[in-house]
Amino acid sequence: MSRKCIVRLNYGEVRKYIRGESVQAMLKERADNIAAAAGGTGYVSEVVIMPTRAISSVYTETDQAIEENSEDNSLLRAVTSGGN
Repeated sequence: MSRKCIVRLNYGEVRKYIRGESVQAMLKERADNIAAAAGGTGYVSEVVIMPTRAISSVYTETDQAIEENSEDNSLLRAVTSGGN
């Protein structure tokens, strides 16, 4: 005999969690791995807290990195490789 299971989320607590320090640290670690996997210097990672969640981004900061990324899609390759 199966029973129904009802799960109710406390959205306020979920929002606190996805904006919290543990999630920010995990995002920073992953973004740093992707920046390192992109190779060379000039790739920068950052974590930003938005109204609903924390997000991370990796971008090019130098002309050399911009050129390298445009020729080789280095950021895309780093993301698809998992940043390892």
